Amino acid sequence: MVGRPEFPHTRKWIEEQATFARAYFAAIPTRRAIRQRVSELLSIPAVAEPWNVGDRCFFLKHRQDREQPLIVVREGLFGEETVLVDPALREADISTSVAIAAISFDGRFLAYSVRKGGSDYAALEVFDIERHAVLTDRLPEGFCTGIVFAPDNSGFYYSHRKLRDPRPNYRAVFWHRFGTERSEDQEVFFAGEKPNLFIGIRHSPEDELLAFAVFSTGKHPSTSVHLQPMCPGAAPKLLFSDIKAALRRFS
Repeated sequence: MVGRPEFPHTRKWIEEQATFARAYFAAIPTRRAIRQRVSELLSIPAVAEPWNVGDRCFFLKHRQDREQPLIVVREGLFGEETVLVDPALREADISTSVAIAAISFDGRFLAYSVRKGGSDYAALEVFDIERHAVLTDRLPEGFCTGIVFAPDNSGFYYSHRKLRDPRPNYRAVFWHRFGTERSEDQEVFFAGEKPNLFIGIRHSPEDELLAFAVFSTGKHPSTSVHLQPMCPGAAPKLLFSDIKAALRRFS
C-alpha cells in the first residue's frame, strides 16, 4: 500500500504506473485483436446471482453499452425488468460501481453500495422502489459490515465506520429512522474498541430477530453471537461467547 488516492505522493505514483502500463499495452502487436475479442465477450448479457424478495427479483446485470453493471428488478419470474440504479448516469468516472447490500422484507427498499475507482471503501444509499427515488438517508464513504431494514420499513439497523473516523476501532450497531439526521441515530449494541474486532449483522424475518456476530482475528480468533428482537427498546442478549474461531462468513 502506498497510501490513499487523495494523497499527492499516491496520486503521483498512480499516474506514473498508468503511464508505464499504457506504453506497455500499446506496444502489444495483437492488441487490436484482443480488444475485439473482449468487446465480443462483454456484449454477452450477464446476470449476477439474484436476490428473491416476494414476487420481485433483484440482480446485477451487465450490458454492452455500460462499463459497470446495473441494478435491475424484475416483477415475477418472467415479468418486465426495470433499471433501478445505473452508475453511468450519476458519475463521469466509468470506474464507479454499485452492488446490492440489502433489500427490505417487502421488496420496497433497496440498499446498495457506491464504490469509486475500485477502492476498498464505499458509500451506501437507499432506493425507494415505489417512489422510484433515492432517499436522503445514506451512509457516507467508509466500511459497512451490515445493514438490515426494520419489518415495518420505518428505518434500518447498520454497522458502519466512515473514512477518517476519529475513533476508527469503535465497533457498534446503530438504528436509523427514515427522515432523520444520521447524528440522531441510536446506538443499540456496542461490541468493543479493539483493532482486530469486527461485527456482522444477520436477521430472521420470520422471528423478527437480529443477530450480531462479534469476531476477533489474530493468533486466537473467536466469535460471540448476540440476539436482539427488532422492536423499540429491545436489548441484545448473549447467545454464545468466545467460540474458538472467527466466523467471517457470518457477515
